[in-house]
Amino acid sequence: MTSVKNAKSFLYWGAILSLLSFIPFIGGLLGFLGVVLYFVGLYEWRDIDDRPFTVGIAQIILGLFFVVFLVIGMEHGFFATLSFLKAFYVAMLYTYPVTAIMVMLERYLVQYFYEATGEESFLKAKKMYFIGFLTTPFLVGILINLIGRVYEIMGYGSMTDNPKVLKGSELDISGRQIGGAVLYSIALSALIIYLVTPHYDVKLEKGKVEVLLRKVDGKYEAKVVYHGRCWGSCIREISVDGKVVYTGTSYAFVDGKQIVSLTIPVNSSVLVVNDGYERYTFNLK
Repeated sequence: MTSVKNAKSFLYWGAILSLLSFIPFIGGLLGFLGVVLYFVGLYEWRDIDDRPFTVGIAQIILGLFFVVFLVIGMEHGFFATLSFLKAFYVAMLYTYPVTAIMVMLERYLVQYFYEATGEESFLKAKKMYFIGFLTTPFLVGILINLIGRVYEIMGYGSMTDNPKVLKGSELDISGRQIGGAVLYSIALSALIIYLVTPHYDVKLEKGKVEVLLRKVDGKYEAKVVYHGRCWGSCIREISVDGKVVYTGTSYAFVDGKQIVSLTIPVNSSVLVVNDGYERYTFNLK
């Protein structure tokens, strides 16, 4: 069965190349090539069982939502933490509900291959994917999902050239199971995001300037946010109770917003922000 052998080769090498997407510089190209080869394999496999191809198309669509949530999560995470690693973690938590659906669908996909080939590696992959789905927010789940992918690749390399023809079989995907996975992922990701992102005691806003204050060890950790674009530092000067505490030196930009981080006394009364054109006065009491 030439088409089966072709499908095996495409699935095997496509899955391997998709794992190399994390390699710097060439990883993106290899990963894209892997996805293309993998889907060619799923397409070829349709003569045996068309369910994996259908699931693969659904995963591609979900992948678009994954990218959207990743971008939103990075912006929110970096704005809240001003740390790339923490922001990336928050972004991954934002994508967790989508990831959960994709992983659960992957469990169905390998189950379909097991039903057609009887290859035990697919069952091992299915088990790893379930454990990985549950533990993804704790990062160890990423490694477990990777192990599941390795088992899946082993299955493609070892499956028979004479599989059982199951074309036209029902998908038999449990909506309750998928729904439960989504609810679990939303609840867990929301809890962890709440725990890892800072919460502010005071939020003030005037014009283009926003002031966020969080009480820590008897002092205020302050973030002064300028909502506007400009060359260099938009905020020229910040003073607290008449004393200049910032003169346009250190700052960060997040999505076009300048952010200045300061530590000020908790008994501060007045904070003034000067952008060179206007002075914004905030009463902190």
